[in-house]
Amino acid sequence: MCIFVMPTQLSFFFGTAGYSSPVMTGSALGMLKLFGGSLVLLYGQLQRVIGYAGILALGYGVMALGLALLALVGTPLAWFVGAAAVGAGYAWSRRAS
Repeated sequence: MCIFVMPTQLSFFFGTAGYSSPVMTGSALGMLKLFGGSLVLLYGQLQRVIGYAGILALGYGVMALGLALLALVGTPLAWFVGAAAVGAGYAWSRRAS
């Protein structure tokens, strides 16, 4: 569900914070996809070390951290880091399931 919330609600979130530019939303979504696609390449190595349950826990934990950064920290840098974390967490948890 988180992966569908990001593209549909992120522009409204940024607009409420005073950053209504489509460039801001597009950049955050680009970070989400870039980090998700890049860090999923580490899946095989992580899976060997921490197993399937560990990957799922790590993925959902990283997604939760990213959403917490979006909700609790009011700076654009934290929002981009949060979007990257959501992308990485989604990629790992999706790949494991």
